[in-house]
Amino acid sequence: MTNIMESLQAEFPVEQLGWKIINTFESHGRFFAFVAPFVDARAIQDRFDEVFGIDNWQVSYEKWGEKATKCTISVFLNERWISKEDGSEESDYSSVKGGFSNSLKRAAVLWGVGRYLV
Repeated sequence: MTNIMESLQAEFPVEQLGWKIINTFESHGRFFAFVAPFVDARAIQDRFDEVFGIDNWQVSYEKWGEKATKCTISVFLNERWISKEDGSEESDYSSVKGGFSNSLKRAAVLWGVGRYLV
């Protein structure tokens, strides 16, 4: 179990990280931005494939409230399915795709994937 957690929690290579502007501000005539790293959904899917294999994990989505999506990530471990889920509102950029992607990222954090980025 320790090896699984270590594998899930492993840092992603820097080249797999993206950067998102969280806030911008001006000070003394200069502009600044706060940025946060993120990993995209495909890298998370690859991580689950690497750790559990392609047939020992699954993901499902459902509408959650008016404008949100809930993602459930289940893994087959010790002869049973274990699930963890989280949700996210639709994004401003791409409402449906963003809701799916963000809820997947949030559910993956519950498994330890990308938790160090939060």
